[in-house]
Amino acid sequence: MFMQPVDWVIVACLGLFVLILAFRTQKYTRSVADFLSANRCAGRYMLATAENMAMVGAISILATFQMYYYGGLGSVWWSLIFMPVGLFLCMVGWVIYRFRETRAMTLAQFFEIRYSRSFRIFIAIIIVATGIVNFGVFPAIGARFFVNFCGFDESLKIAGLLIPSFPLVMIVLLLISLCFAVLGGQIAIMVTDFVQGIFSNFVFLLVVVYLIKYFGWTQISEALSQMPENQSMINPFKGGRIDSFNVWFFMMWLFMVVYGSMAWQGSQGFNSAAINAHEAKMGKILGNWRANTQTVLWVMLALCAFTLMHHSNFSAQAGPVNSLLNGVENEKVRSQLIVPMALANVLPPGLFGALVAAMFAGFISVHQTYMHSWASIFIQDIYLPLKKQPLTPKQHLRVLRLSILGVTIFILIWSLVFKQTEYIMMYMQMTGAIYLGGAGAVIIGGLYWKRGTTAAAWSATITGCILATTGIVIRQMNPEFPLDGMKISFITALISLSVYLLVSLLCLGGTFDLDKMLHRGKYAIEKGAEPEVSKKAEAGRKSKWVHVLSRLGLSEEFNKKDRLIWFSSFAWGAFWSVVFVLGTIYNILFDVPDHIWLKFWYFWILLGISLCILVTAWLTWGGILDMKKMYFMLDKMKRDVSDDGRVQDEHQNFLQEANKS
Repeated sequence: MFMQPVDWVIVACLGLFVLILAFRTQKYTRSVADFLSANRCAGRYMLATAENMAMVGAISILATFQMYYYGGLGSVWWSLIFMPVGLFLCMVGWVIYRFRETRAMTLAQFFEIRYSRSFRIFIAIIIVATGIVNFGVFPAIGARFFVNFCGFDESLKIAGLLIPSFPLVMIVLLLISLCFAVLGGQIAIMVTDFVQGIFSNFVFLLVVVYLIKYFGWTQISEALSQMPENQSMINPFKGGRIDSFNVWFFMMWLFMVVYGSMAWQGSQGFNSAAINAHEAKMGKILGNWRANTQTVLWVMLALCAFTLMHHSNFSAQAGPVNSLLNGVENEKVRSQLIVPMALANVLPPGLFGALVAAMFAGFISVHQTYMHSWASIFIQDIYLPLKKQPLTPKQHLRVLRLSILGVTIFILIWSLVFKQTEYIMMYMQMTGAIYLGGAGAVIIGGLYWKRGTTAAAWSATITGCILATTGIVIRQMNPEFPLDGMKISFITALISLSVYLLVSLLCLGGTFDLDKMLHRGKYAIEKGAEPEVSKKAEAGRKSKWVHVLSRLGLSEEFNKKDRLIWFSSFAWGAFWSVVFVLGTIYNILFDVPDHIWLKFWYFWILLGISLCILVTAWLTWGGILDMKKMYFMLDKMKRDVSDDGRVQDEHQNFLQEANKS
C-alpha cells in the first residue's frame, strides 16, 4: 500500500467537504430549470473553473499524461496553435454566444427550434448513444488508476470475503458520483466542480514545484535528449516518427476543435447555466486562461515521469515501477499507468495524498457532470418529446434522477466488459466522431446560416454516423488499420460538412428567420427579463473602429474590466501566434540545435507556472463571489415551472395550471 494515514485523512476531508456542499444545494433545487441549468444563475468565474474541471477530469488528465509522455515537448509546440485559436473563438463567442441567445436548455432543444422535432429526437438518440459509449470506459480507467496508484491488493478481504479490488473501487466511486449528481442537479455539480477545480489546481502546482526541485531541469533535459533524432522529445521538427501524437494529429485536432465547438454535450448543463449570453462568453474566455496555463502542469508531470523511467540516476526507482507495469497485459492500459506509477514512487506522504485527492476530485467532477448530461438529454430530448402526457415538475425531476441511475448502471457494465485497444485520446475521438462528424455542420449551419435546411441536417448526421461507425468496427477488428481514431474523426467531419453544404444549396426552399430564434431585433426579450446590455451600452458609439472590434467579439456589452480581460486575452493569443509562426518558419529554413530549444522550453515552463498561480488565485476569488451571488439569486427568484426545456406552447398551459394547484 502506498497510502499512509495522513494521505487517507486528506482524501476523506475533501470528500466530506464536497458532500456537505452537495447536500446544501438541495434546498435551492426547486424546479426543472434548477436541476438542468442552475436556473441560469452562474457567473463567469464560477463557470470558468467548474466547467473546466468537469471537462478536465481524471480520465482527461491521464490521457494528457499519455500524450506528453510519448510526444514530449515536441507535442507541446504543435499544441501551441490551440492557444491563440481557442482564445479567438472565445473572444468572438463562437457558437456559445448565439446558443445562449436561443435560451435552449439542451442542444437538441435548439435542433427542434431550428430544424424539426423528429430531427431533435433522432439526433438526441445519437448524442446519448455516442455519449454513454464514449463515457463507458471512464470508470474503468479511473478505477484502474486508483487501484494501482494507491497500491491496493488485487483482492480486498471484507467480512471474510475476498472481493476483487478493481470492480469494488469502481462501484464505490460511481456511487459517490451518483449521489452528487442526483442531490442538486446542475446546482450541486456547479458548486462541487468549482471547489474541486480550485483544490486540484493548487495541488498540481505544489506537486510540480516539488518534482522540479526533486529532478532538476538538468536531469530532465538529459533524459529527453536520449531519444533518437527522428523521435526527438525536444525539437518538434525532428519528431516526425513519433507514433500517433505528431504534427498531423494536432492539425486535425485543431480543425475538430473549431468545427465541433460546443457540439460535445458531456457538460451541456454549463452551456445554458450562465446569467446571460455575455457571461457565457466571458466564462469561456476565462476558462481558456485556466486551461492554457494548466497545460504546463500536465506536461511537467509527464516529463518528470519520463525522466524517472529513462535517466540512469533514477534506475533504482524505475525498477519497481517496471515490475508493476509488467504485470499489466494490455499494452494500452499499461501505457496510461506509466506516469501515475512513476510519480507514486517519488512523492512524500501528504503530497501523495493530496495528489490522490485531486485525482479523486477529477473523477467525481467528470462523472457527475456526464451522468447528469447524458441522462438529461435522454429525458429532455427523447423521452418527453415522445411522451403524449406532460409531466408535473415533481414527476419530471423524478424521471431525471432515475435516468441518471440508468446511465450509471450502463457505464458500470460497459467498463467491466469492454477491452481497450486504443490510446485514451484516440478512443474518445473515434467514438465521439459518430455524433460529432455531422454535428459540427448542423450546429454552425443552424446558428450562422439562414439557408441551412432540415434535409441537410439529416443528411450530414446520417453520413457522419455511417462513416464513423464503419471506421470503429474496422479498427476494433483490425488494430493495424492505417486510420487511427483522429484520422477517422477528421475524414468523417470533412465529408459530413460537404454533404450539409451541398444539400442546403440544392434545396430551393425559403430562408430561416435567425433573428426570431436568437431573440434579436423585434423579437428581443422585453427589458428587464434578462439583463443583457446596460443603457449606456445601448447608446454606445458607432464608429468604424468600434464596429471592427465588435466583429472580433468586443461588443458594447463589455465594461472596462471586461475590455481589460478581452485585450489581455487578445495580446496573449497574438503573442503565441507570432511565436508559433516565426518559430515554424525559422526552423524550416535553419537547423535549430536542441540546447536552444531547451532554453525556450525552460522559459515556457517558468512563464506557464507563474501565470497558473495568478490565474488560479484570480478565479478562486471571483468564483467565491459568484457562488454567493448564485445562492442569493436562487433563494430570491420566483420559479417558472413552464421553463422545463419543452418547445410547444400547449405544455406551458398545463404546467401553469399544475402550479396553481
